[in-house]
Amino acid sequence: MKNNTGFYTPKPLDPKKEMPFFGLLKQEIFGKVSLKELKKEDIDFLRELTRDIIKIAKEEIKLVDFWESYERQNRLKSSIIECLLQSDKGLFEKRNEIAQKLMELIYHVYGDNKN
Repeated sequence: MKNNTGFYTPKPLDPKKEMPFFGLLKQEIFGKVSLKELKKEDIDFLRELTRDIIKIAKEEIKLVDFWESYERQNRLKSSIIECLLQSDKGLFEKRNEIAQKLMELIYHVYGDNKN
């Protein structure tokens, strides 16, 4: 999307469906650093990681009885871990903890057909 200056600006994150994930990822990856202190590249990274994880989650939770299937939930958690490890941010040690928090947030935001 181009703004009125002609420069590309990314589509903003949805405040209810995407920002909670962005905030969780920011906290887990960068700690208590404020957004103003982050570099543009870090914010872009968080935005893309957020969208990637949500895209994967939406596809998986469409499956019938997703929340009743341990195997399907495990597959989603594995996909999330894969995304985290591809990030090159040294998240190996925290990967399971972050993925579990994301799974809980996915249920809270998208669970029980909240789409």
